Amino acid sequence: MKIADAALVVMREQGEDHCWYGFPDLIADIYERSGGSQDVHPLNRSAAVMGALARSPLFRKMGYIRHLGRRYPVYEIARQEIES
Repeated sequence: MKIADAALVVMREQGEDHCWYGFPDLIADIYERSGGSQDVHPLNRSAAVMGALARSPLFRKMGYIRHLGRRYPVYEIARQEIES
């Protein structure tokens, strides 16, 4: 299963409509559901998931969250995916 597809499934199961780096448990669940290895460093897992969401038409960037002086992108489920 691709990361973006796994993200859509996991986010629907958990009742989430958006994802950003501040949700490490959600990101870990998405990565594991997509078949990712447990041996990968958490920062690499986060980068893989967030990168997949950025490239996927299933998600759209809704802006940024500023935390500790850095900007982190926030992705939400695309409208057409919410309706289906």
